[in-house]
Amino acid sequence: MKNGREKLSENKILSFHCLYSRHKAYSQWEKDVDYPDFNQIQIDQSFNWSAFSYPVWTRFNPEKEYMPNYGIMSYKVFTIKNLHKYSELIPKNSIGIEHAPEEYNYSHCQLYPINSDFEKCKINREKRRELRHILSRRWVKKLEPYEEPNKIEFLRYFSVYIVHRASLYFSKLYCKKTKVNRSFSF
Repeated sequence: MKNGREKLSENKILSFHCLYSRHKAYSQWEKDVDYPDFNQIQIDQSFNWSAFSYPVWTRFNPEKEYMPNYGIMSYKVFTIKNLHKYSELIPKNSIGIEHAPEEYNYSHCQLYPINSDFEKCKINREKRRELRHILSRRWVKKLEPYEEPNKIEFLRYFSVYIVHRASLYFSKLYCKKTKVNRSFSF
């Protein structure tokens, strides 16, 4: 829940963090297929941020209903922030990640176009396909539709959540320490 917490800046979303997306069975993820349809990846894709969520929580909708019919995929923030390194078609600084907390989902993030060529209404088919291709080659399946994590997976998801959450805390401390050191410099 938001509980009065503020939206965090994009630079707090660290490169080693993950973003989790959900994909509905049958319409977005066909039965007996290992991965969802890559055409479902959108320019304004919605995610849950690993510093405030773990994959299973991505299955909750805004009405707080658990939806086991959704599969969960994970993307490294590094990949999204460095799309230009994977294709000449995608310029540097074309897509950003915005922390966009919702009332019952503080971990909610969303992609947004930095480069005006990447606005949803302007992006050409070739670039959109290339973006989807890059992300689909680097996503990691966390849960298939109707699959529930076993105890080991759950512990692993929770460990990632704790490490990523702690990294935010330590990055805040580092920033404060750096500001203090700068104020004493001559």
